[in-house]
Amino acid sequence: MTDRVTSDFIFGTLATDELRLEALRGTRSGVVHDNVLSPACPVPEQPTTIVIMVGQDVAVSGIVARYSVNDTMPSDSTDVVAFHLDAVEWDTLAWAYSQRWTAMLPGFPRGTLVRYEVEVTLADGSMSGADLDPWTGRPTPFAVLVDDDADPGWLAGSVIYNVFVDRFSPGDGRQWRSANALDEFYGGTIRGVTEKLPFLADLGIDCLWLSPVFPSPSHHGYDATDYLTIEPRLGTEADLVELVATAHRAGIRVILDFVANHVSDRHPAFVSATTDPDASTREWFNFRSWPDEYRSYFGLRTLPQIDTTNASARDFLFTAAEYWLRRGVDGFRLDHAHGPTHAFWAEFRARTRAIRPDCVALGEVVETAALQRSYAGRMDGMLDFLFLQQVRAFFAFETETASAFETFTQRHLAYFPPGFTLATFLDNHDMNRFLWVARGDVDLLKMAALYQFTLPRPPIIYYGTE
Repeated sequence: MTDRVTSDFIFGTLATDELRLEALRGTRSGVVHDNVLSPACPVPEQPTTIVIMVGQDVAVSGIVARYSVNDTMPSDSTDVVAFHLDAVEWDTLAWAYSQRWTAMLPGFPRGTLVRYEVEVTLADGSMSGADLDPWTGRPTPFAVLVDDDADPGWLAGSVIYNVFVDRFSPGDGRQWRSANALDEFYGGTIRGVTEKLPFLADLGIDCLWLSPVFPSPSHHGYDATDYLTIEPRLGTEADLVELVATAHRAGIRVILDFVANHVSDRHPAFVSATTDPDASTREWFNFRSWPDEYRSYFGLRTLPQIDTTNASARDFLFTAAEYWLRRGVDGFRLDHAHGPTHAFWAEFRARTRAIRPDCVALGEVVETAALQRSYAGRMDGMLDFLFLQQVRAFFAFETETASAFETFTQRHLAYFPPGFTLATFLDNHDMNRFLWVARGDVDLLKMAALYQFTLPRPPIIYYGTE
């Protein structure tokens, strides 16, 4: 990657070489599980191997996993399996030895949510865990859903159209608002989207992804103040139900943007948590010093992060997702999906599939291919950020050779397991549009789109690119 390509900033925690190296070093220390299982997606009655890596900075005398199923949480009274030292490996980056420990969970019936926690006995007799949270210091809880369901068959063959609702169409013959800045409200509505459905159907779209529609103080909506109603400037719940019903009649499915990682600092749950020391929602958030120092999304104080290890917070989010599935939506695009734990998404899958067996969960994980692949069995697929970077490098910036681009694509297609869908795209709301980085060259955009549409994966069109 040249400086020019690197300057095409792709939002995420691994956006620079320095951040990637720091993250890689972090995986070489401590006791690390990283949700590594074999097989990654256990089918009914299939035993599963848990893999733990122990870095050179830790000496352990024993490791166990305490496990439970469904609504029971792991504890001292639940079942336990012991790990054994499987191998000692040389780590050149750390310039030290690491250890590989493994344990085997038994097989379970279809639909079982297997929860487990890793308990580590250090050489000095003290206790620790795996994947310690850098903010709380607590071990990460883990879970996997035993299932043999493939992803809903409709997803892989879809052509997805992503609408930023505030910027798409005012509808009802209304004019756009007078706005002077990009972060102001422009006046797009849900009814405006509904009016454009014939155009989308003619275009060949069969899945519509809406940007967040829940109440929010921002133009983008990724900071909800409520998950069970609709932002009034965008419309009403009746408008959304009408959109979904009309879309379905046209053969178009509808997925909503869903943010489980964080809320607005104006959300009533957070307001209560910071004004009432006895509030039931105080445990939904992590405070270092109540009420002013709390965990937030990328350090933004207006976006407090939800502690999805808290049972009440999890149930709040699951209930919201279930609510909209019952109103006809076909699934969710999951914002910053690597914020919540893998255990959260395993339970999310179980809860949502119980309502709509054919609903989809499509994650936004702007990280490594290995981390993206680890969500197989917990989500139906990912937004393909790695392809995004390569396709922009080759077609727009023209800094990648054809052979290198083709080699990447073929290996990328082979890396992910069958049934795990990666949806391709050329741009989105978090970056410059492809046509802009291509310096207005429409032919380059057409060639990139042509290549995108020839891949055996669902393409996403960001509104206006057509």
